[in-house]
Amino acid sequence: MTLSLCDEPVFSQVFREYSESLYRFLYYKTGDQVLAQDLTQEAFMRMWKNCEGVSFETAKGYAFTTAKNLVFG
Repeated sequence: MTLSLCDEPVFSQVFREYSESLYRFLYYKTGDQVLAQDLTQEAFMRMWKNCEGVSFETAKGYAFTTAKNLVFG
């Protein structure tokens, strides 16, 4: 059985596991705490909207790639 990010408990687990490190990455890249918080939320919102296309195993990479694209895209 594979875990689905479309299941709220699974998505919440992924958020709890990676949101702090993603925020730190974004703060390092932007130097702005508020912007880093906003971009962290945006990356996870995009993951939620595309939950059917993101596997549990690739969730971290998806979040960081999305965040990088938000900063540099």
